[in-house]
Amino acid sequence: MKKSILIIVSIIVAQLSFSQDSTKFEVLLRINPQAIIDPYTATIQSGIELRFNKKIALEFDYGHQFNKFELWKSEDRYAKKQSYYKLKFGVKYYPLNLNLYKNIDMLPYIGLAYFYIPNYYIVTDAWFTDSDGSQYTFDAVDIFKETNIATLKLGVEYVIFKRLNIDFSGEIGLRNARLSHLSYVNKVETDEFYWTEWGFFGPNNRHPMVRNSLYLGVNLKIGFIPFKIKSPPQTSQREGLG
Repeated sequence: MKKSILIIVSIIVAQLSFSQDSTKFEVLLRINPQAIIDPYTATIQSGIELRFNKKIALEFDYGHQFNKFELWKSEDRYAKKQSYYKLKFGVKYYPLNLNLYKNIDMLPYIGLAYFYIPNYYIVTDAWFTDSDGSQYTFDAVDIFKETNIATLKLGVEYVIFKRLNIDFSGEIGLRNARLSHLSYVNKVETDEFYWTEWGFFGPNNRHPMVRNSLYLGVNLKIGFIPFKIKSPPQTSQREGLG
């Protein structure tokens, strides 16, 4: 899945690059304030956007684990020592650049994005249902949950005084989550039947599984453009030979 997304994005970037006349290069540094209150994998998230001309941009984001407001443990009360981070790569295309008022520009865009979220944690003194329906109790289990998300994104940026950037966007896509058990302490098969709890996004986060689901997201990002590089005016061949 990850290779397919990267290939598609690379093809789109190449086609757009050749189809547009590059006029300047911009670097945008930004933060995503809403990431800090994500109920399941809260992060302190920052990123960089590279805009190669007025039409195309590449974005890269990294989210560092932040548990202060995290509510995920209420979905599985047995979870301990959670460790995760977030990576995001995307490409955006800007069909229009509209001047709203003096020093305020509006840039609507369409884009593709890819997320990767590896999550390690420990569950203690609980039970789980295996893929074949067998049920086990255990004293502890090390768990790795890997989440891949690919989305189509629509958004709009407001650029104020050519430096401050406020980005609103919504996205829809597919989420693939794989949960596997790495090791156990005192794993015992049981004949007693346990009902499988269901969290907001499916079975509680200790049962081995592979799950595909719809992903919906909204984003608010605030950024600053520290510098721009404008392309020098092109000289015609006749002028160059002057």
